[in-house]
Amino acid sequence: MEKITHVWFSPQRVYIRTDADNIYSRPLAVFPTLLEASGAQREEYKIWMDGEAIRWEVIDEDIHISSFLEQDDECALNPVSKIFSHFPELSVSDLARSVGIGRDLFYQYVYGLKRPGEEETARIREALHELGKRLMDV
Repeated sequence: MEKITHVWFSPQRVYIRTDADNIYSRPLAVFPTLLEASGAQREEYKIWMDGEAIRWEVIDEDIHISSFLEQDDECALNPVSKIFSHFPELSVSDLARSVGIGRDLFYQYVYGLKRPGEEETARIREALHELGKRLMDV
């Protein structure tokens, strides 16, 4: 497995370079704790587990290299990720709260890291339908 050698950020993404000189990135929104961290907090990382992970002690966050390398196409094409790709202006945190799903898990659905079950998908759709009805009343 490749090893992480360097980490850096843009305003919306986290990047890694590996010992194979490959560069990978993920949206910061995939890692809500890191997204909400200050620039200074983001820079306080260490590469550990023999290059397989990044650790931020100050915000208690860990990211394994597999989060950058593995992309499950079935998860990436889940109904929740499709909705948010069409409507990026939706607030993921607010919708997660209204549905009663943890913010971090909801972000994983949105970015295709995990696939929600049928019941969770139905709850999310219902919340979106209710939001649409409220918008129509404006």
